[in-house]
Amino acid sequence: MNDIDRDIGLVLLKRLRQRGFISEDIYHAARQSKVFDRKRFAGCGDSAAGTTDGDGEEI
Repeated sequence: MNDIDRDIGLVLLKRLRQRGFISEDIYHAARQSKVFDRKRFAGCGDSAAGTTDGDGEEI
């Protein structure tokens, strides 16, 4: 995954909130979760070689 994937996920999450499928509390909790943490995402130009999955294991 990269920053673009993260941004798409955030937009979809926002749409779910706008349409009333999730509460505002869930929306804010999800945005602040480690799933959307910017540090976990590689830049668009980064190679997958030598990167880790967040648990320190190489992917």
